[in-house]
Amino acid sequence: MIACAYAQGAPAPAGAASAPAAKGNTLETVTVTGFRSSLANAAREKREDVGLSETVFAEDIGKFPDASIADSLSRVPGVRVNRATIDGEGMNISIRGMGANFTRVLLNGAPMASASAGSWGGNISANREVDMDFLPSELFRSATVYKSQRAGIMEGGIAGTVDMRSLRPFDKQGFRSAFTLSGNYRDQVGKWSDTGSAIVSNTWRSSTFGDFGALVGAAWGHTKYKTTGFQTVDMRNFQLKSFQANAADNPNNSGGGSQSTPDTVPSGLALNDLPAFARPILVPGAQINRQMLLDLNPGASIKQIDNALMGRLGRHISYEGERERASGIVSLQWRPNERTDLYLDLMGAEKSNKMVYNAMNAGTRANTPIPIGMEFDRTDCVSGCVLTKATFANTFWSLEFRPMEEKTKFWSFNPGFELRPNDDWVIDGHLNKTYSDFYRDMPTVLLATRSPTSVITYDNSRPGELPRYSSNLNLNDPTNFGWYQAGQGLSGLRMDLYDRRNTTDGARLNVKWGDEALNVRMGVSRDDIERRYRGYSVADAWMNVACGNNVNYRFFAPNPQLRSPGCDGRSTPGAIADAATAYPGFGTGSTAGAPALAYLGSVVTNAKVPDYAMASAQGFITVNWDKFAKDTDYAYFRDNIRRGFNNGSGGYIRELVEAAYGEISGVLRPFNRTLRYNAGLRYASTLQTIGEVRSQGDPRNASLQSGGLYDNNAVWVYETTKYTNLLPSFTLAYNIMPDLIGRASASKSLTRANPADLRQTSLSIGDQGARQGNITNPNLKPFKSNNFDLSLEYYLNREAYVALSGFGKDLVGRPGNRLVTYTLAQLDALYGTVGLTDAQLQSVAASGGRDKHLVEITEPYNIDTKLKVRGLELTWQQPLDFLPIKGFGFTANYTYTKQTDELPNALPVAGVPPRTNNLTVYYERNGLSLRVSRQYQSEHIVNASVGLSTPGAYMWTIARTQIDASAGVNLKQAFGFPYDASLNVSVWNAADAVSRTYVQFPGAVFDEYKPGPSYNVSMRVAF
Repeated sequence: MIACAYAQGAPAPAGAASAPAAKGNTLETVTVTGFRSSLANAAREKREDVGLSETVFAEDIGKFPDASIADSLSRVPGVRVNRATIDGEGMNISIRGMGANFTRVLLNGAPMASASAGSWGGNISANREVDMDFLPSELFRSATVYKSQRAGIMEGGIAGTVDMRSLRPFDKQGFRSAFTLSGNYRDQVGKWSDTGSAIVSNTWRSSTFGDFGALVGAAWGHTKYKTTGFQTVDMRNFQLKSFQANAADNPNNSGGGSQSTPDTVPSGLALNDLPAFARPILVPGAQINRQMLLDLNPGASIKQIDNALMGRLGRHISYEGERERASGIVSLQWRPNERTDLYLDLMGAEKSNKMVYNAMNAGTRANTPIPIGMEFDRTDCVSGCVLTKATFANTFWSLEFRPMEEKTKFWSFNPGFELRPNDDWVIDGHLNKTYSDFYRDMPTVLLATRSPTSVITYDNSRPGELPRYSSNLNLNDPTNFGWYQAGQGLSGLRMDLYDRRNTTDGARLNVKWGDEALNVRMGVSRDDIERRYRGYSVADAWMNVACGNNVNYRFFAPNPQLRSPGCDGRSTPGAIADAATAYPGFGTGSTAGAPALAYLGSVVTNAKVPDYAMASAQGFITVNWDKFAKDTDYAYFRDNIRRGFNNGSGGYIRELVEAAYGEISGVLRPFNRTLRYNAGLRYASTLQTIGEVRSQGDPRNASLQSGGLYDNNAVWVYETTKYTNLLPSFTLAYNIMPDLIGRASASKSLTRANPADLRQTSLSIGDQGARQGNITNPNLKPFKSNNFDLSLEYYLNREAYVALSGFGKDLVGRPGNRLVTYTLAQLDALYGTVGLTDAQLQSVAASGGRDKHLVEITEPYNIDTKLKVRGLELTWQQPLDFLPIKGFGFTANYTYTKQTDELPNALPVAGVPPRTNNLTVYYERNGLSLRVSRQYQSEHIVNASVGLSTPGAYMWTIARTQIDASAGVNLKQAFGFPYDASLNVSVWNAADAVSRTYVQFPGAVFDEYKPGPSYNVSMRVAF
């Protein structure tokens, strides 16, 4: 499934790459029929070219080796696909261990920036990774991975650059068409989905107007999915309070404290559901001090109680939904004479996704749980350990129900030309313009049990299995739930609407002089790339109606939207006694002429919760969303959601890059052997503008009071910086023997910092214990790398070769996160008084005030020390025609990567698996085909900053092996069918591979997802 090729010098311009060579008045014909033929063509290109790249080709028009471009590229040595957590589909790729944001993605030789989420929940950002799942592989001819920078390739990818080339009519002359229809069945969802494509291409010849070609294609998909899994918010320990440990205990030495007990034993505990020995200890009003903790946990030490890890808000979850995709392509090419080529590529794509997320949170938040009978996986917990068993009193359970809708749109416009005035000169250029937007509408309903009567039994004692949570309450009984945990932020409503828009606008011009023996190529380019995103919410206004006693006038900020005590389901209809003091400006300004204020009573009181919640097959309740949304008038608040925003709820980055480069390439004959070379220098000037939205009061509000205020205005604040870079590169390819080629390459590359980190300085503290926070850094610089490659390739025949390559990257200024501990008072002094929720204020008070409450702040910064990434890649592609049965073969690769840092205990680069390997065994003969593929990646770090201060406390993902298989028959070749029709059956993830991550210890499971196998049946007809 892999076609590997090395391009000579810089990549061919988008127009030239697609046009057949102009010789006389005939179009060159390139015949590609089947998997083996594509492998042979790629091996030939690999042998003949000088540069370091690998390409996956379509086997035929509309027939890429895999369902997605990302999946096909994942079989390339050193390339790893990053999969969606829900259905396992390939989203984007990482090259040689670097993250997806270190990979530059091009479409037809020009930059693209897709506006998408990159994840299935939570906030979105404007980062640089490009999701490929909305671009169907049927509309592409090839995807090339450039592993080492060259002067003619756009800068921006330390890891490498991917150039996706769409179909064009001159790819093959004459009339061609292909139609595909597929059905897909997933074990988890138990329903069939459908996908399909249609492509028609033709070329014409005129003695007057020359050669002309047109290609039109479309692809669609309707996918149903369901995934079950487990996740936590983060991995945390107990944050002991001042009266729960003494100095000799050295408390909180590992950081990560978030969960904590109440100060005193609350009344109303479900004592009969607790261990008998604990009942007499838990006297209402008694302080939960050091001795009580030891008495409640016999045999445990304070250090174990303090440092044992467990997931905060651990939850078993399900995702279920359907995704629709539609894409189209139009490509026109014209060769008026043998020295001129013109082309135009148009592409559009749209993806929509509707999904329901259902989860039951085990409530162990700040100032809530009382641990009893704790057990641990080890006795020495100085550097951390894992909690294996415990009973928690005074907890709660919280349903998190979230119906989500999102949509992505993308289009690109790409005209270009190539002129060949004579045999020595080539001039080419093209324009590019892309637009992409994304939105996600994500309301959330949270219903919770009461705390005193809720007991959670926790069991994480089974190695290799997920933690088990059990309750003394029936979690499938809606009468146990209500608006009981507003202070913890785990009952109530949330509203999140995210908008993101990306645009690119660029042009490039290249001039080449010379022939194969010696040629010089120069070029200039200009690229203007903008990313802007916004987040909105009017959750308080919605909660006023649903569970906040329902003030009859629907206020929006800056007016108070929700009366204290918030969302508790109360219903006391009637006049508002304190209306004059709560809303002194009511009846003026924005509320002029409004009727008198009154309470209407909550629409969904605690007694009415069973009317909107119901039992489910998952073992816990779910929500009747249609009824809930209608009765609480969600549509109204959704229509007004853009009225709700805050400082920092939007970000912007614009990068205007003007670049110029020069390259020299040629062929020498030292020792009567062929030596090909390419050397170049690229200059890039970047004007970078970052921005953030600020909420600014309407000028009319100066004379108004609360209750009559007008909506705030969104004002963007920008700051600009400029920097330049020089990026040299050098590549050699030497024929040691006729069939043995050695290659060497050296280059310098860069990746610009993530836009989400580059925002104006802002502080956020999100957890309810007010123990962890994040800060942005507008002064981050581009990350730079010096790259080195050596390879040796031996060609056995036209299809077979063995290649061994070594690579090195020395990174300076790479991104890192440092963890600094401040008191809250210190943060107030640095950034202004930090606003906190009621639950956070309770945690601060329990610590003894803002001057004693410690907060761990994570800040991105440039690591100045050098990180060395070293690796080896081995590739073997071999047909097995020497066997008695012809048609068998295999392609295999292995990659080893190691990273070391000059600074001891420096944070590693996440996402670098030490070992990956791929193996595909195939059979193809007489119209019959069979392929079995295996992909493996070893255990590796996926997050180096997890909020724990213990050295080596990272987040790991377990080793994963995925097996895919397919079988097909070409009915024309096998049975003499009159049309070129083929039938294919395939299975994806046949071995039911699971994705799991953990923090520091394998028993500290962070999340796990089981997408399950997927089966596909497809019919393809070509004419």
